Formats: sequence, C-alpha cells, structure tokens
Amino acid sequence: MFGRLGVLVAACLCLAIATPWAGRAQVWNRSLLPTTGFNDLCGEAIFPSALNITFTAMFNPDGPDPIVLTPEVCAENPDGFLATWANPDFYAANGFPLPDPRLMNLLYSRLPIVIDPTGLRAFVPDHLPGGPQPVPPTRSLPNEPDTLASFLDISGKMKLQCFGDGTAEIDIKGSGYSPNSVLTLWVIWENPPDSGLPPILPQPLGGAPNAVVADKNGKFKFARTLNFCPMEVQNGSVPLAIDIAKHLDGGNTYGGVPEPPLQVFSFIDPGTGDIFTSQGLGAGMASADQGVIPLLLEP
Repeated sequence: MFGRLGVLVAACLCLAIATPWAGRAQVWNRSLLPTTGFNDLCGEAIFPSALNITFTAMFNPDGPDPIVLTPEVCAENPDGFLATWANPDFYAANGFPLPDPRLMNLLYSRLPIVIDPTGLRAFVPDHLPGGPQPVPPTRSLPNEPDTLASFLDISGKMKLQCFGDGTAEIDIKGSGYSPNSVLTLWVIWENPPDSGLPPILPQPLGGAPNAVVADKNGKFKFARTLNFCPMEVQNGSVPLAIDIAKHLDGGNTYGGVPEPPLQVFSFIDPGTGDIFTSQGLGAGMASADQGVIPLLLEP
C-alpha cells in the first residue's frame, strides 16, 4: 500500500520557487498524494521540512476513544475503519474546545446530519429500498465505511499556469474518492510572525465556494482562475500546499473555513432521544484531510 506512495512522493520532490516573469506562462504539474492530516501519513510527515498534523484516527470497537494512527497501526490494520477524532494537541494549541464524547469514535459514514430548519442534527439511515418516506432524511448510497486502505487509495494531478499579469489558471483532477463525497480545496499558507495572522492558515482555493462532489466513480474535476500565482510568496506568506478536505457531516461546507470548531450545534442522542449541544466540530470531526498537492513545500 505504501510502496506506490513512495514513488509518488519521490516524483513530487522536485519543487522550485518561481520568480515573476513576463511574456509567457509558467507551467507546473504536481501529483495529488494521499494523507491522514496536513502533510501527514499515519503520524509521520510526508515532507519532513514542514509541520505535520494528524487528523484521522481508527475506529475502536472496544472503547470510547479511537485509535491514533502510527506507522505500526497503519501497517497492521489496512482494513481498519476510520472514525472521528479531535487531535487534543491541535485543538488545545488553537483554543478549540473538544467535542462531546458522544461524537467521538464515530465511523465517517455515520456522523449526524442536519434534519430540520433549526439546524438540529441526528443520526439518519441510509437511502435503502423500502425506507420510510418522506422523513427522516437519509444518507445517499453507497455509504460504505472508509477503511484506511480505501481512504489512502486516491490519486490525481494538478496543472498550474501562472501568467505575467499575476493571475493563474489551475486544473485539478482526482480519483479514488467515495462516490458522492463532498470535497473542498484549500491553499495552506505559512504566515510570518509579524503578519498578525495564524502561523498556518487555510484559505479557499480560488475563493468560496471551493467545493466539488465526487461522481459515482469517485472522480472529480476542479478548475479556477486565481488572482495570484501559488508558486510565489505573497506579502511574506508562503503557499505551502493545496489540501483536499472530505466533509463528513452530510456534505456541509462552511464558506471561508474548513470547519467551525467554535460554533455550538444541537444533536439528538440516539440512545435516549435527548437533545445535547456541543462545540468542537473541527478538523477530524466535520471534515478529514484526504489529499495534498505540494506547492512550495520543500523536501
């Protein structure tokens, strides 16, 4: 499983920082690499010179807490199911509250979705033959749980053309994603300390909306005109990579941010029917990183 990834990483290590030009387009081609977080594969950095953050975990059938991914866990459990997890170090570093424990260790295919105009969220059945209509809402088929192997079995290509007027055209194709999955694409910026911005900041690639839906074969295409060249430093901020996020909570997207970890949501407890509230629907909970395209990431 990891041998093919090694070849892809090697193919992407030849990175160059471009300088402005005139009169002709500069073209870059990059491969899309599978991930389990930002610049992360099973707890290790794909590009060792940059920060890596793990957001994906494995379902634990024997306890309330999911299993944190390590190289050993991944090697021994390629067919393990993936589950929600709030990386405590990442959440604490950003001042994000942890979610209610009832939302942790849930299969990616089983997260609660919005069911009414108030924003109330609940667990809903799949759209199976003979299911009740018109309510409750259902999850579209196929809705198979993500295994580690299936989650990492993605690939794709980026073609980027930067022009002398400072604009750019970007085309990205991907395959191997879950059919009908909602994906968003983000530029990950590394900002200087005196910028007043977070050290690492995701921004919608090409502006919001930055979403695509994988087709029935798990393929997607994404094309945008950009007002900057992603292979150049912008006002001291470095465009490190393009990240692809898979949205887990019924395909909800959140405009200019990948997730809203400070927002309070209401949920129906499937065991008691009681309504409870929770914050903490951040990375690993509302979405999961599933792919990276390096820009100015250095090997």
